[in-house]
Amino acid sequence: FPSHDNCPFQKSVAALTDESTPYSKELSRNFRVLGSFLIQYPQSLFREEIGEYLGDLAQKSHHYKESLRIVSGVRNKTNKVKALLQKLHYQLGIDCYNQKNYTEALKYLDVSLALSPFDYYSMLMNGWTHYFLGQKAKARTLFERVLHHSPQDPSALEGLGLLDAAK
Repeated sequence: FPSHDNCPFQKSVAALTDESTPYSKELSRNFRVLGSFLIQYPQSLFREEIGEYLGDLAQKSHHYKESLRIVSGVRNKTNKVKALLQKLHYQLGIDCYNQKNYTEALKYLDVSLALSPFDYYSMLMNGWTHYFLGQKAKARTLFERVLHHSPQDPSALEGLGLLDAAK
């Protein structure tokens, strides 16, 4: 976005990200408008800025599914858009995991891990999701990968301990 103080769009962005104002309907509308713009004009000079803005909105407003739908429609995926996709898949996976919907969580967490194969949190939560789905070998592999990056990780050690105790 242009960084001009008198740019009306810049003021709208600031107002929409202000958590002290009630904008839930406006947020949804802005997701749709900006998402449609990204889909219609994937070569726009503003694609990365809009992707970042959508990411900020998604994080602040918890509109993860709608944001994922919009950002997934971007044809020309920059590194920033790919990073946003990874974060959105991760967050949706965590939401499903917290609801004990492990099958659905795994769908999102697998994509998150594929988009960022060395992401610590994606590996760890993917491991726990496999564990709760009874996929012990895959869980073990993921917990071991976590320990490769963080040798004393208490959660990964706990997961391996539970797997070893079940033998």
